[in-house]
Amino acid sequence: MISVRSIRRSAAAAALLIAVSPVAAGTAGADGTSVCTSNPKFIPNPQPGENWSKKDLTGCDFSGKDLTGIDFSMSNLSNAKMDNAVIIGVDLQNAVMDGTSLAGANISYSYLKKALVKNANVTGVVWGPNICPDGKYVPSGCANNLVK
Repeated sequence: MISVRSIRRSAAAAALLIAVSPVAAGTAGADGTSVCTSNPKFIPNPQPGENWSKKDLTGCDFSGKDLTGIDFSMSNLSNAKMDNAVIIGVDLQNAVMDGTSLAGANISYSYLKKALVKNANVTGVVWGPNICPDGKYVPSGCANNLVK
C-alpha cells in the first residue's frame, strides 16, 4: 500500500529533479534572458553526455567542469566561463560563443563546425584534434581557425 508520506517524498524528489534537470534549467527565462543571468542561484552542473542543445546559457559558469560528450549544439554560450574545463567530444556545432572564456581548457575531439567563436579568451588552451568552425578537421586543434 502506498502511504501519503511516500507520495510526498516522491513528489519532493520529482520537484527537485525538475528544478535541476538540464532541460528545465537550460531554457531561457520568461523575459528571454539566460537562466544563468536571470537566476543567480542556478549553478549549471551538466553530467558527461547530457543534451544541453538549443539553450540560452549566456554567462553560465562551467569553469573546471568535466563537459565530456555534452551536446551544446545551437546553444548560446556567449560570455560563458569555461576556464580549465574538460571539453572532449563536445558538440558545439552552430553554438554562439561570443566572449566566452576558455582559458586553460582542454579542447579535443570536439565538433565546432559553424560555431561562432569570437572575442573568446583562448589563452593556454590545450588543443587536440577537432572539427573546427570552418568545417575542417585539424589534428593540432582550431587555434588558427577561430573567428576573431
